Amino acid sequence: MMKSMKFNSILSLGVTMVMAIVVAGCASSGQRSGDRVDPYQTSKGDRRASEQASMPALLEFCDETAEKLIYELSSIPEIRDAPTQVVLELGDIQNRTMGSTSSQDFELIQRRLRSKIRNSSLAREYFLVVESRQRMDREKDRVSGTQDGEVSKTTARYDPEKTYVLQGDFFKSQRADFSRYYFELKLVNIGTRQIVFDNSYLFGQVN
Repeated sequence: MMKSMKFNSILSLGVTMVMAIVVAGCASSGQRSGDRVDPYQTSKGDRRASEQASMPALLEFCDETAEKLIYELSSIPEIRDAPTQVVLELGDIQNRTMGSTSSQDFELIQRRLRSKIRNSSLAREYFLVVESRQRMDREKDRVSGTQDGEVSKTTARYDPEKTYVLQGDFFKSQRADFSRYYFELKLVNIGTRQIVFDNSYLFGQVN
């Protein structure tokens, strides 16, 4: 009788400990509002928005595209063999996915791609990366206190023959439960309007 009672007590204690471990594990693995997460981690929301480009996939695609693009741009003869840095204007990248990629998601990816280029030591070796002329003129007027109607000196202008604009488009092709997304990017000389670089970067996603 005593052995049976002792066995039951040990069994009960064991069950209690196992339940405590399970509850603690569930509590530690559960995510609450405000918790920090890996931005490259696929969430339930990403899975529910299956017809849109996955944000983790877009982030990875953007990082890979930026790395390839910087290397390819620096290898262009007109850029590589120039006696000095050439000027790089980061132009618009148009979202042509017909609404399947939200404007906010797309703007995030576009800005990330630009940031990767600006902060690349290889890109800075060959390019003088500049902000848009119109934006910097407005900032100069604001900082210098120029009033409406007054004529102020504009910010720096560069030789069009040595200035290039990076432009692009972002497309989507869908077939049943599979989508393909790609950047089409090109580098154009402002002075000659010559396209010196044109390439596409593709990734696929199961919806």
